[in-house]
Amino acid sequence: MDKKYFLFFCDLDSTFEAYKKSDEFGTEFQQFSKFVKFVQKFETELNCKVVIHFISGVDRQDLLSRLKYFDSNFKDSIYERIDDSVISSGVIFNKRGKIIGKCDTDKSVYCKADGVSCIFKEYGASDICGACFLGDSKEDIPAFMTVKQFHKQLGTYALCTRSSRDYDKVINNVDFYSSKPRINGCVECLEKMEKHITKQIQQNKECFVNC
Repeated sequence: MDKKYFLFFCDLDSTFEAYKKSDEFGTEFQQFSKFVKFVQKFETELNCKVVIHFISGVDRQDLLSRLKYFDSNFKDSIYERIDDSVISSGVIFNKRGKIIGKCDTDKSVYCKADGVSCIFKEYGASDICGACFLGDSKEDIPAFMTVKQFHKQLGTYALCTRSSRDYDKVINNVDFYSSKPRINGCVECLEKMEKHITKQIQQNKECFVNC
């Protein structure tokens, strides 16, 4: 039986990127390597396949630059897990930088929540076992809420890193948050999410046996 997908929707700017202002967290490569290590463990323990979708306010050139970095440095780990991304204009790109469509929305201005809904439509209802949105600002709150509208077997979650001045206001709208910035905060949030999922699975097993 094919593994189901666990979707990681990720904001890019100030979220899914390395922290470069100090050496507290190591080099850019070392920081992303921690994310890779987590994903490999996550997939093994929960028997799923992680798919990364960037939902971000960056422009096309910025997106392509980041995709190139992952292709060059993490081709068999991060890059291979990246699928379609949606940027500020609502345009959908594949990971090779080719435009493959645009999000349909009845709003005059595209927002990240539209991108999340658009990507969910690419999957069959039974293909997805869980999802999360990794963000850092008040502009991500509608996307947090949209992800949580989709009820999946392993749950849907809103995760926040400490990367913006909105942090203290945003954390009231999420399931898990981290005081660490950027990709380091992403990893800590994801670890908290995994711990929660594992606990829920164990409780359900115990209930099945004892109830």
